[in-house]
Order: sequence, then C-alpha cells, then structure tokens
Amino acid sequence: MPREGAGALREDILESLQQLTVLVLLPVFFVVSGLSVNLSTIGLAGLGELALILLVAIGRQVRGRVRRRPARRCPARQAGSWPR
Repeated sequence: MPREGAGALREDILESLQQLTVLVLLPVFFVVSGLSVNLSTIGLAGLGELALILLVAIGRQVRGRVRRRPARRCPARQAGSWPR
C-alpha cells in the first residue's frame, strides 16, 4: 500500500464506488423490489392511503421550498421550480 498520496487514492476509490452504487446497484435494487410488489391486492383503502402519503409528501416539499424562498432571495415562481 502506498503511504504517500494515499489520501488521493482513497478519494478516487470512494468516488468510483459511489458512482457504481448510484448508477448500477441503486436502480437494480428498485427494479427487484418493484417486481415483487403485487398492485392487484392493494384495494380501495390502500389506494386512499397511497394518495394521502403522496399528498403529504408533495405538500411538505412545496411548503419547504416556499418557506426557504426569502432566505434565498428569489421570486416565488423560481422557488417552486426543481433545481437543475
């Protein structure tokens, strides 16, 4: 193991592992878990719960963006847009 420049080597390895994880392993995880879900067994109550969860999640996202708008000093329309 090299002793000089080991920090840079370590950072390069960690960056490569992170790219592998994000680009390959994470999508594979969601595909495999999504294939094991049976949507026909959800029923009406389950759809209501799903709609409530989505409504709360989206509402919290919008509320957080609107509340941070004055701190970022940007117009309301731009505060609600997604980062690029």
